[in-house]
Order: sequence, then C-alpha cells, then structure tokens
Amino acid sequence: MTTPGVLRAAVAAALVLAVAGCGEREPAATATEPVVTREGPVTLVDGEVLLSCGGGPGWVASTMAEGTTGVTPRAEIEAALDEVATDPDLRGETARVLPQGGRTPWKLLVEQGDQVVLALGDWTADGPARDAMTMHLERTSDGWRWTGHGNCWTLGPVLDPDTTWVQVNASAAVDGDATEVTVDVNETACTSARDPAPFLDEPALVSSEESVTVYWTSQPPVGGANCPGNPTSQQMLILDEPLGDRPLLDGSRWPPALVGQDE
Repeated sequence: MTTPGVLRAAVAAALVLAVAGCGEREPAATATEPVVTREGPVTLVDGEVLLSCGGGPGWVASTMAEGTTGVTPRAEIEAALDEVATDPDLRGETARVLPQGGRTPWKLLVEQGDQVVLALGDWTADGPARDAMTMHLERTSDGWRWTGHGNCWTLGPVLDPDTTWVQVNASAAVDGDATEVTVDVNETACTSARDPAPFLDEPALVSSEESVTVYWTSQPPVGGANCPGNPTSQQMLILDEPLGDRPLLDGSRWPPALVGQDE
C-alpha cells in the first residue's frame, strides 16, 4: 500500500460563480474566503478542525459525511480514475480500491491547487470505516497523476511540519476535582525509541462547557529515525480548573479520545 508524502496543508477558497440572466447583467460574485483561526497547534476553518491522515491537504469533518464540491468537474475526476484503474503500471496498486474505475463510489474531501483528495469506502463525520481509504491525485501538464492511496487510521488534526502529535492517556478515571492529572504520553512518530520527555512542547488546553481537550505535541527527531516502538512517559498535566463532570479528551485523534477510564 502506498501513501503520499507529507505536503503542506492549506485551505482552498471556494469559488462562487454568478450566472448572467436576461437583461441587465448580474455583477460577478467574489470568492468566499474561509475564516481560519488557531487553537493551540490546531487549525480551525470556519470553526471546524482541519484534519488529515498524516499527509496532504487537509479537510474539515463535515466534508467526510457528504463530500464537497471542487473546481474540477466530477466527470474529469472520474475519467482520471478510469485511467488510474487501467494503467498497467498501477493496476497492482489500484485494482482492489477502484474495482469499477471512475464509477467506484467516491467523494471529494478537498481540492487544493493541483491536488485533490478523494474518500473511498464508508466515511462519516467521525471518520472512515476500518477498510476505507483516501486517494490522492495531482494535475500535471499531461492530465491527472495518481500520487498514492492508503488507509486513514491516523486521522487527526493537521500540524505544522516542525511538530508531531503526542497521544495522551491515563490508566484510571480522571478525578473531576483535581487540577493536577497524571497522564501517560506516547509520541506517534518514529523516534528510535527515545525518551520523549526532553522533546515535549507545552500542552495546550481548550475548555468548553462540555469537555476539556488537551493538544500535546513534541519536536520530531533530527535526521532519520527507526520505529522499534516508542516508550511511554508519565507526565503531570496542570489544568486551569477542575474538570467537574466534563471529560478530559486527547485531541491528537479524531474524534478526540477519552483520557482515562470511565468511572
């Protein structure tokens, strides 16, 4: 299975075209620019977390259920998928995931510049089914080029290239009256089994009436690293106020995962 390399995530503006009617011509509509903000290391687009499977342009959760509409006509993408499915150099990679070529059910997750990311299989706003995939295509001077496909088991918020996600958990239920919580952290990238503690960034906490979400990152290794398994480090998480009845969530995954066990 092949996955695309990591690309800088961004958000493409949606183009709204005005239709000229009879008589006086309507003025052309302007592009609708999304509102992009930050919560700690996480990017929000119109209030929704920007997500990806670890590489490529990002998308928001609401597009995973129904898909979105891009600039490229659907028929053009279907024709590109037909070529991908029948290319003798690619069939070994793509035949299983595109059994009907361009008529294989798919939806557009994002179109950014010359790149599109498609969802194959069953997807909801919570993410893909276990056997669902993404497929990446890139427009070239000769048409569309397949750049990879793969599962989306690592679905999570898009990060800047100089940081990696740390997963947060706890072996017991979190005390709702405490402001100091002992948690276990694990780096998600290959780190040659280093001790994560010296490389951890400060955690970011986002509180609402319903929950408190912790976003924790670390600095990636310099140079190459192998993957023998990353050690767990026990850390003290300082909360701004007691949780009360609210759950503590790990924001490195989508949807955010409960930290600790249910009481």
